[in-house]
Amino acid sequence: MLDRIVLFTILRCDLNCIHCLRGHPVERPDFPLELLPRLLEEAQLFGARHVTFTGGEPHLHPQFIELASAIAEAGYTWNFVSNGQQTQPYLPVLERYGERLSSITLSLDGAIAATHDTLRKKATASERVLDAARQYISLGYCVNF
Repeated sequence: MLDRIVLFTILRCDLNCIHCLRGHPVERPDFPLELLPRLLEEAQLFGARHVTFTGGEPHLHPQFIELASAIAEAGYTWNFVSNGQQTQPYLPVLERYGERLSSITLSLDGAIAATHDTLRKKATASERVLDAARQYISLGYCVNF
Protein backbone atom coordinates (compact mmCIF):
# COMPACT_ATOMS: atom_id res chain seq x y z
CA MET A 1 0.00 0.00 0.00
CA LEU A 2 0.98 3.58 -0.67
CA ASP A 3 0.00 5.96 2.13
CA ARG A 4 1.53 9.21 0.83
CA ILE A 5 2.90 11.02 -2.18
CA VAL A 6 5.97 13.25 -2.01
CA LEU A 7 5.50 15.90 -4.66
CA PHE A 8 8.56 17.81 -5.87
CA THR A 9 6.61 20.87 -6.91
CA ILE A 10 9.60 22.95 -7.93
CA LEU A 11 13.36 22.72 -7.80
CA ARG A 12 14.01 26.47 -7.49
CA CYS A 13 14.80 27.94 -4.11
CA ASP A 14 15.39 31.35 -2.58
CA LEU A 15 18.63 30.11 -1.02
CA ASN A 16 21.76 28.59 -2.51
CA CYS A 17 22.85 26.13 0.19
CA ILE A 18 26.24 24.48 -0.12
CA HIS A 19 24.80 21.00 0.45
CA CYS A 20 21.87 21.24 -1.98
CA LEU A 21 21.35 18.23 -4.22
CA ARG A 22 18.63 19.82 -6.37
CA GLY A 23 20.96 20.78 -9.21
CA HIS A 24 21.54 24.51 -8.79
CA PRO A 25 21.68 26.44 -11.05
CA VAL A 26 20.18 24.05 -13.61
CA GLU A 27 16.68 25.08 -14.66
CA ARG A 28 14.03 22.39 -14.37
CA PRO A 29 10.32 22.59 -15.16
CA ASP A 30 7.82 23.06 -12.34
CA PHE A 31 5.34 20.30 -11.59
CA PRO A 32 2.46 20.87 -14.03
CA LEU A 33 -0.86 21.52 -12.32
CA GLU A 34 -2.77 19.70 -15.06
CA LEU A 35 -1.12 16.38 -14.05
CA LEU A 36 -2.24 16.59 -10.43
CA PRO A 37 -5.87 15.37 -10.71
CA ARG A 38 -4.81 12.17 -12.46
CA LEU A 39 -1.91 11.62 -10.04
CA LEU A 40 -4.23 12.02 -7.04
CA GLU A 41 -6.88 9.74 -8.55
CA GLU A 42 -4.41 6.99 -9.33
CA ALA A 43 -2.58 7.30 -6.00
CA GLN A 44 -5.87 6.85 -4.13
CA LEU A 45 -6.25 3.48 -5.85
CA PHE A 46 -3.11 2.42 -3.98
CA GLY A 47 -4.25 3.82 -0.65
CA ALA A 48 -2.57 7.23 -0.68
CA ARG A 49 -4.32 9.86 1.43
CA HIS A 50 -1.50 12.35 2.10
CA VAL A 51 0.70 14.64 -0.03
CA THR A 52 3.98 16.23 1.02
CA PHE A 53 5.09 19.33 -0.90
CA THR A 54 8.82 19.67 -1.22
CA GLY A 55 11.29 21.04 -3.69
CA GLY A 56 13.25 23.57 -3.75
CA GLU A 57 10.93 25.93 -1.94
CA PRO A 58 7.29 24.91 -2.59
CA HIS A 59 5.72 28.36 -2.38
CA LEU A 60 7.84 29.48 -5.35
CA HIS A 61 5.68 27.33 -7.62
CA PRO A 62 3.53 29.85 -9.53
CA GLN A 63 0.42 27.72 -8.89
CA PHE A 64 1.13 26.68 -5.31
CA ILE A 65 -2.31 27.79 -4.08
CA GLU A 66 -3.99 25.84 -6.87
CA LEU A 67 -1.94 22.74 -6.03
CA ALA A 68 -2.93 22.93 -2.36
CA SER A 69 -6.56 23.53 -3.33
CA ALA A 70 -6.67 20.47 -5.58
CA ILE A 71 -5.14 18.29 -2.89
CA ALA A 72 -7.48 19.49 -0.14
CA GLU A 73 -10.55 19.24 -2.37
CA ALA A 74 -9.59 15.69 -3.33
CA GLY A 75 -9.74 14.77 0.36
CA TYR A 76 -6.03 14.43 0.99
CA THR A 77 -4.18 15.68 4.02
CA TRP A 78 -0.96 17.53 3.30
CA ASN A 79 2.20 19.07 4.66
CA PHE A 80 5.17 20.94 3.30
CA VAL A 81 8.93 21.14 3.74
CA SER A 82 10.38 24.66 3.74
CA ASN A 83 13.63 26.44 4.43
CA GLY A 84 11.60 28.77 6.66
CA GLN A 85 12.86 31.99 5.13
CA GLN A 86 9.39 33.25 4.22
CA THR A 87 6.08 32.59 5.94
CA GLN A 88 3.95 35.19 4.16
CA PRO A 89 3.51 33.19 0.93
CA TYR A 90 2.18 30.21 2.90
CA LEU A 91 -0.31 32.06 5.10
CA PRO A 92 -3.14 32.38 2.53
CA VAL A 93 -2.88 28.65 1.80
CA LEU A 94 -2.92 27.82 5.52
CA GLU A 95 -5.94 30.05 6.03
CA ARG A 96 -7.87 28.26 3.30
CA TYR A 97 -6.61 24.67 3.65
CA GLY A 98 -5.00 24.53 7.10
CA GLU A 99 -7.61 22.16 8.48
CA ARG A 100 -6.14 19.41 6.27
CA LEU A 101 -2.51 20.32 7.09
CA SER A 102 -0.81 17.65 9.21
CA SER A 103 2.47 19.46 9.89
CA ILE A 104 5.10 21.85 8.64
CA THR A 105 8.69 20.71 8.36
CA LEU A 106 11.34 23.40 8.50
CA SER A 107 14.96 22.79 7.55
CA LEU A 108 17.36 23.61 10.36
CA ASP A 109 20.99 22.51 10.25
CA GLY A 110 23.40 22.30 13.15
CA ALA A 111 23.22 22.99 16.85
CA ILE A 112 24.19 26.64 16.62
CA ALA A 113 23.05 29.52 14.41
CA ALA A 114 26.46 29.95 12.81
CA THR A 115 26.40 26.40 11.43
CA HIS A 116 22.99 26.83 9.84
CA ASP A 117 23.82 30.27 8.46
CA THR A 118 27.11 29.06 6.98
CA LEU A 119 25.45 26.09 5.26
CA ARG A 120 22.64 28.27 3.96
CA LYS A 121 25.00 31.08 2.88
CA LYS A 122 22.78 33.64 4.58
CA ALA A 123 23.63 35.47 7.80
CA THR A 124 20.05 35.58 9.13
CA ALA A 125 18.83 32.17 7.93
CA SER A 126 18.69 30.53 11.38
CA GLU A 127 16.90 33.51 12.92
CA ARG A 128 14.33 33.49 10.12
CA VAL A 129 13.59 29.76 10.35
CA LEU A 130 13.09 30.01 14.13
CA ASP A 131 10.81 33.03 13.64
CA ALA A 132 8.82 31.00 11.10
CA ALA A 133 8.51 28.13 13.58
CA ARG A 134 7.22 30.47 16.28
CA GLN A 135 4.70 31.99 13.89
CA TYR A 136 3.36 28.63 12.69
CA ILE A 137 3.17 27.29 16.25
CA SER A 138 1.31 30.42 17.39
CA LEU A 139 -1.26 29.66 14.68
CA GLY A 140 -1.69 26.14 16.09
CA TYR A 141 0.29 24.11 13.54
CA CYS A 142 2.63 21.24 14.31
CA VAL A 143 6.20 22.12 13.32
CA ASN A 144 8.98 19.61 12.78
CA PHE A 145 12.66 20.21 12.11
